[in-house]
Amino acid sequence: EAREIYEPHLGRYLEMRSIPRFEGGVRMGQILIARDVTDRRRTQRALQRADRMEMVGIMAAGLAHEIKNPLAGIKVTMEVLSNELELPPEDKALVARVVDEIRRIETLMKGLLDFARPPKPVMTPVKLDEFIKKALAFLIKFPQFQGPDKPAISVVQDIPEDLPTVLIDGMQMQQVFMNLVYNAINVMPNGGTLTISCVHAEERGMAVIRFKDTGPGIPPGDLNRIFEPFYTTSPKGTGLGLSISRQLVEHHGGSLKAENSPEGGAEFTVTLPVAERSSTSLVEA
Repeated sequence: EAREIYEPHLGRYLEMRSIPRFEGGVRMGQILIARDVTDRRRTQRALQRADRMEMVGIMAAGLAHEIKNPLAGIKVTMEVLSNELELPPEDKALVARVVDEIRRIETLMKGLLDFARPPKPVMTPVKLDEFIKKALAFLIKFPQFQGPDKPAISVVQDIPEDLPTVLIDGMQMQQVFMNLVYNAINVMPNGGTLTISCVHAEERGMAVIRFKDTGPGIPPGDLNRIFEPFYTTSPKGTGLGLSISRQLVEHHGGSLKAENSPEGGAEFTVTLPVAERSSTSLVEA
């Protein structure tokens, strides 16, 4: 008999095989064989996800191609009507709303194309602590953080200055950080704290970056689905931000995971491989 089990104390999947042992035709005992199949399970899941991504990518590319041009024509027409016709204020507001909705669809189309044909990362070695600090300084200047009607969100940075060098595509990684920061803002509509921390896991040769919020956390039923394409719990979301972010991180040889913090709120963890020591040519973050 053979079956697979999950061993929570080890955090591993094991294949257990049970073989009866006979001596002289008499059953004397049982031989148990345990084999670690965690990597095999991960590979199987990765292949299944890759198949789904390929199907979604094909669909996305075709959909975007068919919709992009007529959508642009509709938007231009509505903008011309709004500017040239003498419309009452209520009608102008209605046209403006239509244009805003068209722009939202254009954003979705761009997300579909990014998901279907993600650009190949152009890797350069950067000092991780400098890159994170500059990226965050840029992000918190965006309107989501500004204005008197915005919730009071405190950003706490725990970024040591002795972090290692990593090989990354700066634009792509900044997009990942932007998605994670904006998700944290959206789950704290009444304010809260966003903590960004980073450590160097030397024994694994990885840098670990954590984004932790004080929101309500992720419902248990959503934890395994939030990275699926088009799955979203936000009425204004497209369901592509986290999918694209994970895709970009994995193209860097890293991983993106989500979990609920014991203290409350959600925590997203980005893991990136540290650059080889021979990569000594640094660029400004």
